[in-house]
Amino acid sequence: MVNTRNKPCPCGSGEKYKNCCLKHKDKYTIYCDESGNSGSNYLDFEQPFYIIAGWIVPNKNVDKISKIRDCAVALGVEGELHGTKLIKRKKAQKEFLKLFDILSNEIECIPTFIIAEKKYCIAAKIIETILDPMYNDEVDNSYTYDNLKKKRLVEILYNFLPDQHLSEFILSYNEANSTRMGKCIINICNFLDSTNEKDLSKKLMGGLKCLEDNLQSEKNSHESLPNKTMMSLNVPTYVAYISLLEKVGRMVNGSFTLIHDKTKQFEESYNELFSLFSSKPENHEFPLSDGNSILIGFNHLKEFSFADSKENEWIQASDILASVLGRVLKTIYCNESLNEELFNLAKPVLPLLLVDDMKLAESICSDVTRTKIYRALLNKTES
Repeated sequence: MVNTRNKPCPCGSGEKYKNCCLKHKDKYTIYCDESGNSGSNYLDFEQPFYIIAGWIVPNKNVDKISKIRDCAVALGVEGELHGTKLIKRKKAQKEFLKLFDILSNEIECIPTFIIAEKKYCIAAKIIETILDPMYNDEVDNSYTYDNLKKKRLVEILYNFLPDQHLSEFILSYNEANSTRMGKCIINICNFLDSTNEKDLSKKLMGGLKCLEDNLQSEKNSHESLPNKTMMSLNVPTYVAYISLLEKVGRMVNGSFTLIHDKTKQFEESYNELFSLFSSKPENHEFPLSDGNSILIGFNHLKEFSFADSKENEWIQASDILASVLGRVLKTIYCNESLNEELFNLAKPVLPLLLVDDMKLAESICSDVTRTKIYRALLNKTES
């Protein structure tokens, strides 16, 4: 048997195999950033989506950052690349497309992301909060883990409720104001009755009896993490993201390290949550009725830390990815047409939402919005 450990690495680096590709075999670093953060303001029509996105980078290629710097030079940017500031420019869109091609094909990076539609998340919050069997006699314990049933009800609220009812709910929820929320629920139920959604109306009305206790429980839950981080979409989306990465790690039997852009408000919460989900000695997967699952105990996503985007080009590349997704999704969401550059940027990325055997992306959004995204890409391709 030939010992290749001390032979020159076949990648052509000039180093010994044991100090190059063998050392980094099956090891990856994911750099991620966010877009569309509006805190507790869910109905932000300027930013209809909250996005966390990143690049899975083979450790053997982590040092290959010159192409990201070249992108900054081509755009005349001194210092940090800010995707949101640049994405409206046609030249930037073209340069980002070149960068994505290089990252994917030359440096072997893989994009990964989660998108959350804020309006849909309010409808989901109503169902999750008010149809809690502990505080509502109109629903039984089957609702707790029956995501398919809950999603059907969320779709009803999303499709029928006017924005003013959704906005009023999230405001009263964030205030933990039972009086204000009680009036909001009655208004929602009256509206549902007028649209013949009487069964859902009856179930929501059942939440009024113990509403004050329910909101106190929610308030206590919010205080479990610092800086009011539980009142934003950032926390549940982050949890979904690290769970997604662990599932990918299990599929490829890889060892992952996650590095997030520095974010003062959320750093303590993210660290606590990562420790909670990753530190269990045994991993458990709790299946849900919609085919998703909750993971406890990470074997593949092993480390988590933060880096300053001013000093880390990979974080900047992740910011560009998140900004591109935000721009493309808002364009589709507002029924505007994608220009050629935006379409070409979206074409290799958004279809990741369709892949089932190894999911690299997930969408927390309405069926209407998901269909709109797919049709926009399909229609552009056919034309």
